[in-house]
Amino acid sequence: MAFDPDQSSPLLESEQSLEGSIDGNVDRNITLPKDQLRKILAALWIGSFLSALDSTVVATTMVGIASEFDDVKNVSWIATSYLLTNTVFQPLYGKTSDIVGRKLCLLFAQFWFTLGCLICCFSNSVTQFAIARAIAGIGGGGVSALSSIIVSDVVSLEDRGIYQGYANVIYGVAQALGGPIGGYLFQTIGWRWAFGIQVPFMLFCGVLAFNYVNIHAEHIPKGNKRFTRENLSRLDFAGSLTLVISTSALILLFSSDITTSGLYKSFVSFIAVIGFSAFIYVENYVAKEQIIPSNLIKGILGITAFVAAFGSMALYNSIFLTPQYLQVVENITPVSSGTFIMFQVLAVSFGSLVAGMYLRKSNDNEDNQSNDSSFTNEESKNEFIKARAIKISFFSILLIFVGMTLIDSQVYVTEPYSLGLVWRIILVIGLSFIGFGYGIFLVSLLIIVVATVGRSGQAAATGMNYLFRSTGNVLGVSISLSTYNNKVIGSLKSYLADKPNGSEIFEKLLENVNYLKDIQDASLKETLLNIYRKSFAVGFIPGVSFSFIALALTTYLITIRKK
Repeated sequence: MAFDPDQSSPLLESEQSLEGSIDGNVDRNITLPKDQLRKILAALWIGSFLSALDSTVVATTMVGIASEFDDVKNVSWIATSYLLTNTVFQPLYGKTSDIVGRKLCLLFAQFWFTLGCLICCFSNSVTQFAIARAIAGIGGGGVSALSSIIVSDVVSLEDRGIYQGYANVIYGVAQALGGPIGGYLFQTIGWRWAFGIQVPFMLFCGVLAFNYVNIHAEHIPKGNKRFTRENLSRLDFAGSLTLVISTSALILLFSSDITTSGLYKSFVSFIAVIGFSAFIYVENYVAKEQIIPSNLIKGILGITAFVAAFGSMALYNSIFLTPQYLQVVENITPVSSGTFIMFQVLAVSFGSLVAGMYLRKSNDNEDNQSNDSSFTNEESKNEFIKARAIKISFFSILLIFVGMTLIDSQVYVTEPYSLGLVWRIILVIGLSFIGFGYGIFLVSLLIIVVATVGRSGQAAATGMNYLFRSTGNVLGVSISLSTYNNKVIGSLKSYLADKPNGSEIFEKLLENVNYLKDIQDASLKETLLNIYRKSFAVGFIPGVSFSFIALALTTYLITIRKK
């Protein structure tokens, strides 16, 4: 008899309790009508598409936007503000959706993302624009996290990898289009349209979510029971607040540069320490249900979370520094610099599909039987899939490390305004290695998490993994941009100190980097361009370091898996 879910019937079957998994649950295949599945995926993936498009639009236009406002010295806040709120709110969606339901949380996320895009259109300074991006980030984190969580609700673990591959193809195509579209709009009708055009599409996405995302997982209360005092008391407001404060303070600390006062850094450090201490106390002694259960940061799951963080730090180092390097040092237009990033994000899509197909073949492999006779066939399959996911995660991080090394080496040796072809090919290869590795990395880490905790625990675990990944995103951008800014500001200040009109040139470069193009003295211009080139090379070094740390962690992950 076909399963025909309605508004009151559970989407998931009862799950058999077994020893060996963290929450005692084992995945079972779910029979869901194809038409209903397509509508759910459309509601999720249209939002993910727009969120991804938005990210590379900003990456390729933020220097131009800041220059238009004569405030290049604060350009990092355009990227950091979105990533900050995206990071601190993302883990809250997982546990909250287990309490009040998936649809309500998804609609909440879509609302804030849409509002932020709308406010971007009317911004008149870097500060206003950064605030608008922060508002969009509140929703953007939920759109991404809930898309992953809901797909894990409605497909089997065996198929989860390939569906993540499909999702990453959509995400990758959007990111590939975002750079050229953002650059084109910036050069033609204006950058404001790049954000305004997203608003009607997000409203349509909200209509789809309202009508079709009716997920009734067995562990989520039904109907009005979700809003009873008893159920809502499960929400950890104190833990959420302290997590937001502490994570924000940490990100702000790493976003500071050499122009930031020591008093500010000390104050933010103090807030971070107090915030994290309060969070730990609340989670251990006050919270009825923890936002991030303690068992999710131990063993394989804990290592996986840190791999996610450092791998993402490397990726975002390349995404945000590469377009700036190309535009400033090599005099490449925003449209063309976006084309370079397109290779990277398309490689992410391809890597995700390859990883999904590889993991889906587990049923055809004769090794798909565990040596532990106490495992059920279903658990054996899950354990086997997890083992394969751990194996390919090492390969994925190795590719990211090689790609980062290639990019940093190329930037260090290539002269400014170079017309050569070889350096462009090396840059594309490096970006493609990073993208392909990251695509595999996304799928493999998600499968490790879901296979370890089971279906009913996957929302909180996915939220925690997204927290570390998003923290990696924002710290990758913050640390890289701060490293670059510190180097370029220090070098410019030192070089121009005794030059005629040096202080005036220095101030103009801080306000608008395009002033470089107006300098008539060829010798001065060449020296300044080389200062920027070497500063970018220094800025890529953290990305190389992040990928090396992630590689060491995946090696350890394989080691403890074999024990």
